[in-house]
Amino acid sequence: MSEEQETRQPASNPSSWPYFPKAILSVSRKEHYHQPLSLHIDSRNNESLQTDQVNPSSANFLNPKYWQRHSFDHAQEHGPLPDDLKGHVFIIGTAGSFDSQRIEGTDHIYLPTQDGWQHIYSGDGMIYRLDFHSAILPLSREENVSQTTTPHQVEHLGWANLATRLIKTPDYYADLALETNQRYQNWPNYTQSMFKDAALTRLSINLGGRNYLNTAWLPLKPKNSKRERLLVTWDAGRPYEIDPCSLVLVAPVGLHKDWQPTFDLTGLARRLQNLPGLSNLFSITSHVFPMILSSAHPVYDEYEDAVYIINGTKSFNSLLQISRLAPYFKKGFLQFLNLRANPEQDPPAKASWTDQILLALLSVILWISQILFSFLSFLGIGGRDHLFLYRWHSDQTAINPSEKWEVVDEQGRPIAIYQSGHQMALTRDYIIISDSSFKFVLADVLPSLLNPQDLAKNIRSVVNTAIQIKNLTSKLSEPLPIPTPPKVETISELPEDFRSSWQFLFSFLNYAQTPYTDIYVVPRSALNSISGSVASGHLGVSSPQKIKAHHFRIEPETAHFLANYDNPDHKVVLHVGHIQGLDPAEFVNRIDEAVGHYCLDTNTAQPAPEAINQHLHARPGVLANSMAPNQIGVWILDLKTGKPEKVILAEDDTFQLLAFFTLNEKTSDQMSDVYWNCGGAWPNHHTLNHFDLYKNQIEPKILDQQLNRIAKEGRPSSLLRVSQVVDLDPCSTADRAKLKIADCYAFPPGCYSSSPQFVPKAEGGNDATHGYIVCVVVATDNWQTDQEEDKKLSELWIFDAAYLSQGPLYRLSHPQLNIGPTLHTAWLSKLESPPPRTDYDLRADYREVLEQLEPEEFKKRVQDLFEQDVFPNAIAQQ
Repeated sequence: MSEEQETRQPASNPSSWPYFPKAILSVSRKEHYHQPLSLHIDSRNNESLQTDQVNPSSANFLNPKYWQRHSFDHAQEHGPLPDDLKGHVFIIGTAGSFDSQRIEGTDHIYLPTQDGWQHIYSGDGMIYRLDFHSAILPLSREENVSQTTTPHQVEHLGWANLATRLIKTPDYYADLALETNQRYQNWPNYTQSMFKDAALTRLSINLGGRNYLNTAWLPLKPKNSKRERLLVTWDAGRPYEIDPCSLVLVAPVGLHKDWQPTFDLTGLARRLQNLPGLSNLFSITSHVFPMILSSAHPVYDEYEDAVYIINGTKSFNSLLQISRLAPYFKKGFLQFLNLRANPEQDPPAKASWTDQILLALLSVILWISQILFSFLSFLGIGGRDHLFLYRWHSDQTAINPSEKWEVVDEQGRPIAIYQSGHQMALTRDYIIISDSSFKFVLADVLPSLLNPQDLAKNIRSVVNTAIQIKNLTSKLSEPLPIPTPPKVETISELPEDFRSSWQFLFSFLNYAQTPYTDIYVVPRSALNSISGSVASGHLGVSSPQKIKAHHFRIEPETAHFLANYDNPDHKVVLHVGHIQGLDPAEFVNRIDEAVGHYCLDTNTAQPAPEAINQHLHARPGVLANSMAPNQIGVWILDLKTGKPEKVILAEDDTFQLLAFFTLNEKTSDQMSDVYWNCGGAWPNHHTLNHFDLYKNQIEPKILDQQLNRIAKEGRPSSLLRVSQVVDLDPCSTADRAKLKIADCYAFPPGCYSSSPQFVPKAEGGNDATHGYIVCVVVATDNWQTDQEEDKKLSELWIFDAAYLSQGPLYRLSHPQLNIGPTLHTAWLSKLESPPPRTDYDLRADYREVLEQLEPEEFKKRVQDLFEQDVFPNAIAQQ
């Protein structure tokens, strides 16, 4: 076995591979921007490691005897970090919400997913800024007022410091006030106004949704300027620019009026109020914080100094997707019915004829519902499917109406985004938009939004009626000479915990992500030839001109890809992370059962013993294992012929839970090497729910290998460099693309890695490996980092980008560095405050939407909330 192969194997006995580390579930909400943390630096003792022949992927590699601890001392001249490791790494993570459970005995450590229904990627955005060789102190308020742009920078040569700060949008302050200020708790229908956690987001029935801004970054580095600026993004809200020095929000991308909500709730409520007898049942709902379908990965052209971003709207059809939902819902309803009617018995292997009658009735109801919602979609009630593309210039806040377009297909029809617009990409001549594998389903949010008591009462009535019908019809099959008095069963009273009782039914409002990803390629030349908005649209806003996009479909599905900036002869090259059987929006919840064994002959899975399920339930909110090994692909989209070419690299033991990517940004014109991070495969971490979703999309032999071998043995989290060389020379006879794993590091057992970032070496150089890789690593089943023993491992590791397999060169930590789930990263070479957005007025931005709120009493209450708490706090932060 080669040295490279050895580092890619599990470093411990497969039978003892650890469970997914619970440490990922805890996070500190404490902010360290006034006084950044001076990090401890552990440098490796290469002599001892070589003498003992320690495998850098083994658990023994972390033994303190192989590391030398360095702690910052003001009297010390130079720390252990090399001089060519410079700049500032920005990491975005999630830090729970105001409803998150705090660990007893602490004042800032929280467990955001402990209720069992929250995704680890849900919560207030937390900024982590890692500064090399310097400590950055924020400007005083007086200095900010005088528009000083140079921060207080103190040299700490050879050392690293970490600043952290929560992202606080206007909706953050509204949420905070409703949670903590008693004056608002006397509102009529207060519970419908307060925000509630809802899987991947946080929603208020009356006010709308939180703009968490917890997913990704977009650096703005124009070619004609030395200035560097930074946007923070997520999929369901306006991006914001941040001040890299103070880490506060500066202003949004676009005004409130520039963005269209995902769904037209106001229009729907008005139509329903006009129906006879329904005027008192439906109030006008106009959200001051509307949910927005956007992209977590908008794109920036450094030559044009412009940002391109999408804004989508949905119809009833694309929002509910009943045709995709129906098979899962019918199955779930039947199991739910049997469970409630006979709680002590296992569900029957085959549906009885009475069950079949109920299923037929349910099918008719779903069919009628689909027709109804299709008709409403046709009329535009609730909204229509549209995909808009915006171009934004950073010298102003508003988006110019002449730089808004509607993207349509090649036949001129509107484009529906059924899942998400998570990933975009940019080339010299094209903009790439995707319907990404990051879906939104009602199953995630219904338990949080609907009134539990009313909903429980209605469900109880429906199920009791169904059970009565079932029991009555079942008597018809009994022998006539032995009549039995009719027996009517009723389901037990609902326990106080509404969610745990009824999530079983809601879980079947879920459906599988599509086994493909639709790609829409927009010619940039069309944008320059078409001027802006020309007419009044159905939402009362200007209707942009239409531009046609080329459509491609790539398989398997993906959530992340990159594109070469160059597109010679109109050939677009995509570097794709394929995630078959893995939807990043899906997570382990408190009703999930682990897969114990997969039967290849019947394509069925058996549940694991209850003791194993307890291990699974102790890790709520985390991503389950992928149902299939992931893959790396290179796709060449020929815009002249409309035909795609692909080359796929499959490594079953390595590509497990493929997540994030990074690269040397100097190679973006023609990428040759891309760094990918994989989360690994963890024992007993496949769920029956996910298996049912994807078992018909994946070959049984692949499921057998993934469920019965790889997952039971365990596979490490890994960091790898994939050589992805593409030859577009039409005269060449060689393969179009050559893919191989050029370098790989397998993390020690029990370590979970995330959020890799390439840091170029200070002296320059355009080589793809000329730099360092920084990533986040957590381990152990403990939640606190400030304990003497049995503590959480929460560290930042630094690798030589050219030699990943040797393991990290440095490990950075601090007793107060308790990192939770983290996502994407960015790197800036320097810090400076951006130019002030003098054109942005927060009050003016919200004035129109506040005036449109109905009814009048509700409007006055919300305006008071803004005047007393939202405006003062948000403006003071700016």
